[in-house]
Amino acid sequence: MLQHFTKLKSVMLGMMFFCGLAYGVELQEFSPNDEWTFLQLRTEPGKPDVSNEIRLSMLFKKKSGDMMLGWAKAITASGQVIWQPIESLPATNCLRDFVGRTNLDLVNSCKEGLKVGSEWKSEIKAGDVLEQIDFIVVGEEVINSKAGTFQAIKIQGKGKRTYQGINLEKFSVTYWFAPKAKAMVQSVREYRTLDGAPIIKISNELISVNVN
Repeated sequence: MLQHFTKLKSVMLGMMFFCGLAYGVELQEFSPNDEWTFLQLRTEPGKPDVSNEIRLSMLFKKKSGDMMLGWAKAITASGQVIWQPIESLPATNCLRDFVGRTNLDLVNSCKEGLKVGSEWKSEIKAGDVLEQIDFIVVGEEVINSKAGTFQAIKIQGKGKRTYQGINLEKFSVTYWFAPKAKAMVQSVREYRTLDGAPIIKISNELISVNVN
């Protein structure tokens, strides 16, 4: 009986989360000392896989309300973390791909939240290279990671990279964003040639989190 109730409770919570998504999910603002550690895995054909831990923290809030994100550059023999500021995040930004250093062009995510079915376009330009991507909020999934189990919002994107108008390659990206963790608990980005041959796959997984 207790097992049946537990399963029923789990299903009801999942339904409540899904219904909430239909009307938009409120995202939490970042706070000083919010901290995340990600494990990144890079896979390229013909090369050994490369993994790397990336530790990030919100160092402090500016007078403007913007947050300063820092990267754990080193750890001393006594265990003290040496943080290096890497970027300032607008106070209106509550959704961030920390490792990829992009807000997916959701500049007012704190106010607007996320809704299933929402679609938008994003452009990132670096010199003569332009990256264009179409995003859509697909739905929600329960994600198990080393940092725990999270109700996550699934966001998918497909795009291309061009150089002076010439197509270079195409790519896809999938994010699983957990409001409770204030982070992407998992993400997968894959680049391919125009013919579809794999170039590189970059996966990130949240392995520890401590947020206020």
